[in-house]
Amino acid sequence: MKFLYYLFLMGAMTVTTGNARLLSPEVVIDPLSGWWIQAFSSRYVQETTEIDYDCVTVNFSIEEGSDLVHYNKRANLHHVMNSTTSIDRTYRREVEDDVTSLVPLSVTSTTFPTLVVRGSKNMTDDDGYVILTGTNNLTLYVLTRNYGAFVASVFYEEVLELLRSIDYTTYYKFPLSSYSVDCVPPSLG
Repeated sequence: MKFLYYLFLMGAMTVTTGNARLLSPEVVIDPLSGWWIQAFSSRYVQETTEIDYDCVTVNFSIEEGSDLVHYNKRANLHHVMNSTTSIDRTYRREVEDDVTSLVPLSVTSTTFPTLVVRGSKNMTDDDGYVILTGTNNLTLYVLTRNYGAFVASVFYEEVLELLRSIDYTTYYKFPLSSYSVDCVPPSLG
């Protein structure tokens, strides 16, 4: 069975929702490349697929001249001293009608929803962010390049306002911290 992960990756044109600066659905995947800090995830995520995760980091890497996208997530486990976990996946990128589909090369679970990406125009800056929401209306990830810079920036409040506007305020959808300023994340190497 084939599971598609649609990423509406944001390009150069700005669309305004409340005070949050969102980008148009023009397909651009490269700003997503590199290491991200998972600042928030929904209670649903924290009580199901990422139970016990802390200091979560995510890496997206794009193979040059290829349609392959590599995804690596690393986290410390709360209750197991000095223990980390890692998730690695490779996707094939397919683009059709301004929608980028990331198709897993090997499917290990049927529980992953389609992910829709909303990103700040400054995705490569320290306070830039990406919001991933699932089509199941429960999955939520907020990623940033620098947690301290993001929390201190105006974008932090804009992201919270945007999450309220797309109804991520109920019990299971509510964003909970996946990271803190004093986190020592798993190795990014």
